[in-house]
Amino acid sequence: MLPFPVGDDGRFPMFYWWAQRPGARIVPARGLDPVEAALVVAGPPWTGLPVAARALAAWGRIAAERERLLAAHPPPPLAATVNRLVASRAGGRPTFAEAAARFGVPEPDVRKADRAVRGPLALGPGQPW
Repeated sequence: MLPFPVGDDGRFPMFYWWAQRPGARIVPARGLDPVEAALVVAGPPWTGLPVAARALAAWGRIAAERERLLAAHPPPPLAATVNRLVASRAGGRPTFAEAAARFGVPEPDVRKADRAVRGPLALGPGQPW
């Protein structure tokens, strides 16, 4: 059993999860919470695989806050916020409008989720994700 697909010819497809070519699909994610699933689908095409992986790690790090955050905010704005904050910490300049568009949510929802996530995430020089 392999953790990735094998082509009909038995070869391993190069970067099958990246999905940057036209018509490509993201590999379905199983066993993830709704925020993680949104990060896996929308994160890599927007900010790249390394930043999306860091965003997943950041969301995993604040596991104690998940129930409270999910009770107050829908998953897509939370995912957009975590991805945007991690990308900003990595040196990018993603805007609230870009995050909202990439995750298919209204910008005010991303801004509201940002205020709730910023504290628990506590990104800084010693905690980049």
